[in-house]
Amino acid sequence: MNRPTTVSIDRIVDRRRLHAGPTVAKPDLARQLFVLLSVAALAYAFLAGLRTIMDYDLGWQLATGRWIVQHRQISSTEVFSYTAPGQPWIYPVGSGLLFYAAYLLGNYSLLTWMGAAACVGTVALLIWRRSAISAVLAILVIPIIALRTAPRADMFTTVLFAAFLSLLCRYHETGRARLWLLPVLMVAWVNLHLGFVAGLVLLAWYVLVEFLELIWKEGRQPAGDRLRNAWPWLLGTFAVTIVNPWGPRIYRALLRQEGATAAHSQWIVEWAPSPLNWTVASMSFSLRNPDGAFYVMLLVAAAALPLASRQRKLGAAVLLAGAALAAIRHIRFQALFAEVIVVVAGAVLASAFAGQWTRIRHTRVGSIAAIGVAYIFLGLACLRSADLVSDRSYLSGTNLSTFGAGLS
Repeated sequence: MNRPTTVSIDRIVDRRRLHAGPTVAKPDLARQLFVLLSVAALAYAFLAGLRTIMDYDLGWQLATGRWIVQHRQISSTEVFSYTAPGQPWIYPVGSGLLFYAAYLLGNYSLLTWMGAAACVGTVALLIWRRSAISAVLAILVIPIIALRTAPRADMFTTVLFAAFLSLLCRYHETGRARLWLLPVLMVAWVNLHLGFVAGLVLLAWYVLVEFLELIWKEGRQPAGDRLRNAWPWLLGTFAVTIVNPWGPRIYRALLRQEGATAAHSQWIVEWAPSPLNWTVASMSFSLRNPDGAFYVMLLVAAAALPLASRQRKLGAAVLLAGAALAAIRHIRFQALFAEVIVVVAGAVLASAFAGQWTRIRHTRVGSIAAIGVAYIFLGLACLRSADLVSDRSYLSGTNLSTFGAGLS
């Protein structure tokens, strides 16, 4: 008696489906939030990077590029210094040549646009194929990244460090990445800035990550396969560092810089230690004050470290701790720490949150809460972007820059 009824119900359902047309899969909420926050982060990064030029190092780097073009050679001795003329001089000249070419083509305005492009490019590399959590962290650290993407040689280290970190983490997570880009990028890096040594540190860190994976039985085979496939590109990346006008002597410049670090810490602000006291930190935590980004990063690192250990991601814990210590020791390294926070801490937090997300997205309250949090950070990006465009961020402090292109 029940069989005809069942058949008739099935036919009715089939007819309804036929008239309703093909079923369209509902977009994943996490993906939608990631796209929304990524667009906000990139727009915010562009506005934060578009500031008038006031960095003093750019002057001698422009002069270096002009001198090389005029004399058609690279000087091996100091030619600009009043206090040390004729002393041995070793420094990557690619950045000076690029800046001088940009200056000839578009004056200081084009140099400003280079800084904005570097800021956007850095953030895009950091959140590439990441999660909504990484996009949120990017919004929080953009003020620090923008400071290090101002037109000067150090700008290239900020961008290329992000490229190296993104490639290596992607390869470790999936076993697939364009590792052939590493030696190509290193050839450019070693001829642009002495910060190329940070890329070598990342290579060493990656090898450490895979060796630590060998501790766990389930990770031995994948880690061994990744190392076997990666080692030619890793060694090649190290080898091409001699592809520069000074060859292996470029490392002599690194040793000299390291020897002068103590003096730099006394006289140059960016080499000084980061201030760690409650008074400064409490004054920095404000929706409209981006100076608190470093302290937020420390809190994120403190939360991610135990989670990384629990997830058996010992390599992530090592890089987070090392980057934090470097940033505490020298303000200059805060931007590299910020990049580690977005990629590494973002991956750790996303992994910890993944189990909860399955339950959250299937409940109305959970979905509303996730959307609400996303819109809070979207609002933060909009608020700080408005402060940048209106010059509130610059005029409220002692910054010599203003929003826009050209010379400060």
